[in-house]
Amino acid sequence: MKNNNVPEELRKYKMYSLKDLEPILGLTRVTLLNYVNNGTLPAVKVGNKWMVSEQALKDLVKGR
Repeated sequence: MKNNNVPEELRKYKMYSLKDLEPILGLTRVTLLNYVNNGTLPAVKVGNKWMVSEQALKDLVKGR
């Protein structure tokens, strides 16, 4: 995901949309939204998209 409107200091952080994560994790959008809503997957809302940090993704995969 590339966005030229992102400030330079934020570009060092790798972020994923839920759409990006569907094929990576093999989960549906509904499941990912449930994870976000119950706190299993920390995410922030940017515009109309939920965004997940690379660290939050790693923590989910590691079961933390």
